[in-house]
Order: sequence, then C-alpha cells, then structure tokens
Amino acid sequence: MPEEAEDPPYSNDPDAIRRRKALKSIMIERDLSAADIARLGNIKANSIYNLFSGRSKSLSTSTLERLAAVIPGVTIAELQGSKTSATGDDPGIEIVAEAQAAIWRDRFELPRDRREKVALPATEGERLAGAFGVRVRRPGAEQVFEDGTILMCIPSSKWEPPLAPGDRVLVQLTQNGRIEVTVHQVVGGTGDELFLKGTSSDPRLNETHRIPDGNRGKPWTVQSGRISIVGVVAAFFSRLSTAAAPERVQALPAPKQPALAAPDAGPAREPRTKKPPTRKASGAGKVKRTRG
Repeated sequence: MPEEAEDPPYSNDPDAIRRRKALKSIMIERDLSAADIARLGNIKANSIYNLFSGRSKSLSTSTLERLAAVIPGVTIAELQGSKTSATGDDPGIEIVAEAQAAIWRDRFELPRDRREKVALPATEGERLAGAFGVRVRRPGAEQVFEDGTILMCIPSSKWEPPLAPGDRVLVQLTQNGRIEVTVHQVVGGTGDELFLKGTSSDPRLNETHRIPDGNRGKPWTVQSGRISIVGVVAAFFSRLSTAAAPERVQALPAPKQPALAAPDAGPAREPRTKKPPTRKASGAGKVKRTRG
C-alpha cells in the first residue's frame, strides 16, 4: 500500500497556529494578499505560504521587522499573535508617525525613542478600532493643518463608512523601498469617482490620484510608486504639551475644491457636500459615522 503523506511539521503546532491566525486577520482587515505584503516588505512570498501551510513555525525576525515597518499600526507582537487589549488602564494614544511631504523614511513608524503618548480624548470605539496618533510637519498639509497638529487616525480597514468628499486621510507612498507619509483630502469627481488631492500650499508637492472603487486601504500602483490609504483622520488637536490636557478641536469646514474629471469622462460637476458628521462607538471595534 502506498504510504500516506505526512502532515507538514508545524500544521498542528499551537504557536504556529496562533501566528497564522494573527497574520491572516491582519491581511483580511487590510484586504492584502500574500503577494501584496511580499511586495510591500520586499520579502519572498514563499515565506508567507510556508507559514500558512505549516511548513514553518514562524516568520523570521528580519521578515517580521520589514512587515511591521510597512504595514501601518502593526507591531511585531501583533504579527505574532500577541496583541494586547485596547481597553487597558492606560488612556494614552501613541504618536507613532509624522506626516511630512518630500521626507522619505525607511519605515512608516517613528523610532521608538521619538514616539510619545498623549492623553487624547478618544472614545472606546476609537480605541478598539486601533486609533493611533500622527504629528503633522511642514511642508505637506498647510491648507488644512498647522505645523505640530496631532491627528487621531483610524486604520482605513476599521473605518466603517465609505470614504466621502471632505474626508482627510493619511497616505503612504512607497518608492524604491522608501516611504513618504502625507495628508490628503478626498474630493469628488464625475459620477461616483473619488480622488486623493494633496493639501500642501506648494503645488509642486500636491499630487492627485484616483481612488480605486471600493478601496479599503489596499495598495495600488500610480506613476510615482505604490500608494495606500492607511488611515482616516477621526479628530485633530492643536499643538499641545504632554503635560497639559488637550482640548478636542472641531473639524474645520472642508475647503472648496473643483471637481476632478477623468479623461473623456464628460463635463465635471460640483463636488458633493455633506453635513459635519457625528460619530458613535460600535461594539465591534469600528468607528461608525452618522450623517445629519
């Protein structure tokens, strides 16, 4: 009788199972395939497939470090299935990145010695959704935020309502292995088309990109590299000292922008307008927005 094929060595290993589940969950939340994260991290896709098939017990340390560097808001511990609860006693939101045009970095997140935790008044739903802080630096967002403003962002995969004109989003552009993080505004085009428009007062730093239909943070290719919407600005706070209690700032009205038309798509129309949204925390760890 032919011998039965043996199961891969780590198919039933508890640690390997935990790590497979953690990575799959992160990929599903961000609509990423194994090929996508292999391209983002400049790693071999086989390392992902071997983990999922049970041929390996864990990704290598260097692979984990690369993935944590290019998947915003994800730590090595989370990639390994060791995520801690978002409802702990520490109310702080960590400022993990800076948004600044024309500044290219090796990774999305700041080095640990440059991060800080501030007591932003986030709701429970925002914390459960993985809210993270980003500090705005010049140049890059002068049209909408002053230098030093702190943005509280929700990962795009956890932002429940569809993107709409007027939303401000955090954009990551990857080019030759280097990363630029900037603030863009969503503007309307013809029909249901949506575009990302830069928010710098310097037109040389403003690029406009059409958002693929239904995109929830998955990277796509543009002329200047690979681009992704990594977070939606849920609230922002003026410059503050970590010793002082911050005051939540009401959202500014979106500046008027001309509608953007795709080539040969017919005449452009005025962008859609909306009333300022109110948000409530959902029990599922997502941020809901209700329109008045």
